[in-house]
Amino acid sequence: MNRHPNVVKGAFKRGVLVRVFDAFREWNARRVATMHLHGLTDRLLEDIGIDRHQIDLAVRQPTRRTRIMTRRIHAARDTADIRRAA
Repeated sequence: MNRHPNVVKGAFKRGVLVRVFDAFREWNARRVATMHLHGLTDRLLEDIGIDRHQIDLAVRQPTRRTRIMTRRIHAARDTADIRRAA
């Protein structure tokens, strides 16, 4: 079952584009998460269990802890927004 060379090239190009897009999306998500974390106060960072110097490491590690921290970050940010509005 030989495929036409142009079909294989097209599939390869699509695969490369998908990987590039996924890498960009992950980089952007880390960048946004880092910006949000740097925008939090030290007290809120302490509430989610990290210090300011641990932000970059926490964002780069794709672990269960990071997913939990992401939820806490959103909750802390929402709390901060509520406090600012009051």
